[in-house]
Amino acid sequence: MIRFNHCAGQAGVQVTLRLLLLLLAGVVGACGGGSGGGSDEPAPGSQVTLSGTISYTRVPYAADGFGLDYDNAVDTPARGVVVEALSASNAVLGSTVTNADGAYSLLVAKNTDVRVRAKAQLLKTGTPAWDVKVTDNTQGNALYSLTGALDNSGTADSSRDLLAPSGWDGSSYSSTRAAAPFAIADTIYNALQVYLSAQPDSIFVPLEARWSENNITSNGALEDGEIGTTFYNLNEQAIYILGFENNDTDEYDESVVAHEWWHYVEDVLLRSENLGGPHTSGDRLDMRVAFSEGLGNGWAAVANGDPLYIDSGGDGQQQGFNFSLEANDGTNPGWYSESSVQSIFYDLLDAGANDDENLSISLATVISALATDHKQSPAFASIFTFISALKIHSAVNIAAIDQLVEAQSIASTSNDEYGSSETNDAGSSHVLSVYTGLVVDSATAVNVCSINSFGNGNKLSNFRFLRFTIANTANYQITAERTSGLSFSDPDFIVFRNGAMVAEALTTEANREVETINLTPAEYVMHVAEFANTSAGGGGETCFDVRIETQ
Repeated sequence: MIRFNHCAGQAGVQVTLRLLLLLLAGVVGACGGGSGGGSDEPAPGSQVTLSGTISYTRVPYAADGFGLDYDNAVDTPARGVVVEALSASNAVLGSTVTNADGAYSLLVAKNTDVRVRAKAQLLKTGTPAWDVKVTDNTQGNALYSLTGALDNSGTADSSRDLLAPSGWDGSSYSSTRAAAPFAIADTIYNALQVYLSAQPDSIFVPLEARWSENNITSNGALEDGEIGTTFYNLNEQAIYILGFENNDTDEYDESVVAHEWWHYVEDVLLRSENLGGPHTSGDRLDMRVAFSEGLGNGWAAVANGDPLYIDSGGDGQQQGFNFSLEANDGTNPGWYSESSVQSIFYDLLDAGANDDENLSISLATVISALATDHKQSPAFASIFTFISALKIHSAVNIAAIDQLVEAQSIASTSNDEYGSSETNDAGSSHVLSVYTGLVVDSATAVNVCSINSFGNGNKLSNFRFLRFTIANTANYQITAERTSGLSFSDPDFIVFRNGAMVAEALTTEANREVETINLTPAEYVMHVAEFANTSAGGGGETCFDVRIETQ
């Protein structure tokens, strides 16, 4: 019998000398066990090897790329997951992780009652390092695990395998969906390995992937499963994943899980100024959103080795949508388009049969550009900061990079991180320039207009960007004052330095926002917006005079 359950940490660990040596060698990781004592260190020759394979049932996509194909489900190795040998009282007798084939091996005492437990957890200490747990947000974020039957270890080496089944009976999920957490963990394991191929010494902070069969596409309390959509929670450093049957289940959607994992990587290792919010391929987005979401889609294709992005859902998980990153056929291309960003990112990295633009830059080079010059840029994170950084790290490919960029209606002459030469205005007079220069103590204010022509919240020109240089440490007063538009305006602005927020002015004072802040010599950027354009509805074109003055 195999039990699928949540597992919680327990106290009382006993480690043999042999296991201690393995621990020091980085082969075995210590893990809390239950109360119940344990025996003294076994004498030499008093142990046997307990080995086997941990696997789960993965449900692939249908051949047409829409929906899941349960008829062709396949048992798949659970790679890199924590495996423990437990005593009858649930004390941890030994711990390891599975290899790339899902195999594990543990030493246990002879003639001892032992059960094997596999956790939906990826764990490695040292360098590189990671700790990924798949937990149930509707059960206090308890860790999922799979536990085998209690049996005697005997006097000879033996094998015990564990399989996490899908729970599908041919027409519905009629039993525990044990495979789901392990499928999520395995997609993340794969993404980890691809990233490590480019950055082998990466240290990842702990991550939780929170999945439940109750996670549904309605908004409410996360602990009740009302998560709205699969998303990365910046504040909790956790990915929430849909799982409600006949609605939207994402546990087998490798593209979706890998996409959200990329948002986590941006957060903890790279840089992201993604505003969040709804978005789709044809949207004209705030450039920060377009860049982050486009990279997430592109990363999913690179990590999974497949240009087809698929998201299943609907009745019986037989509907959904897909798109090809190789097709380069997104509508409304430009620096504000996630489709343009994803196409550029994928085309930079594809190779072999998928390479149709005679360019393939190594993932190591691309990640290095993102982790250094792009990350350190004083400008907002966008396709401009990325391309500018990439040209530094891959100077021999500048002409080919320009060709890719131009194909997406982005000016190849926009070589600087501010997109100073960009000419694509999306058909609006309130889009360019990308940044408006602001001069300290100028007698003339600069005028910019916040609009909602392309939608509200995270769309193009809801926020307008400004840049300025501070030469001397002092207090500076920044003012944004309505000049036209809504009769009752609520201007807001936030100032940033190298991606970090320096100050924010978000009061509800009518028609005017003012803030005095202490600034040190550096390049700064800021965004200013009409609050109504950044909220769910309402708003309209509203213009502001913006100035900065020494106090």
